[in-house]
Amino acid sequence: SACVEEWDAVSGEGKERTVTTGRREFTLGATPRQLSVQANVVMEPRYRGLFKINTYAAKTQLRAQWAPLTSLRPAAEHPGGRLSCQAPVLMVGVSDARGIRQAVVQVAGDNLAVAAGTAHPSHPRGFHAVLPEALRRAEQPLSAEVTLELVGTTDLAVAPVAESTRMQLEANWPHPSFGGRFLPVTREARQHSFSAAWQVSSLATTA
Repeated sequence: SACVEEWDAVSGEGKERTVTTGRREFTLGATPRQLSVQANVVMEPRYRGLFKINTYAAKTQLRAQWAPLTSLRPAAEHPGGRLSCQAPVLMVGVSDARGIRQAVVQVAGDNLAVAAGTAHPSHPRGFHAVLPEALRRAEQPLSAEVTLELVGTTDLAVAPVAESTRMQLEANWPHPSFGGRFLPVTREARQHSFSAAWQVSSLATTA
């Protein structure tokens, strides 16, 4: 949630007294307590002349839970500070947004309107959804489900941004190569497919 604090600064006395308005812009954010990722990947080969290019389509379900949004209430840093904040948004960063085929965000059983971009200075590509007013005032934890269909080539990576991140991956590809900072805790390669699972704690990552 993007916020602004404004305050009046007084200098001088008598006829020399002046009042200026100070302004501070800041952002309140929270990563999930828990993040569960279920991905099913299907290979989609493409051809350019005689050359074959392996691409994939990943149908992914992301389930995340945060602390109540009331924990993000801003605090003034200056005497008499006046605070105003925009509506909080749920954002999902994607390194190459051209690969997004479909994105659905569901909170409390309702589908939210999804818009392009994240407005995050470090991860601007992706999508976001504005959270309803009722959820901003709720005292219970916030849960959300994101359905994402993503296409790409070469590799697929997920940043373990939650306090606890779990991922289950199924793919119809028999020759996986595992990279990144965390190897799967379980993996099984079959004749025409493979499966793998990861479990990462925030104690082990700075993501």
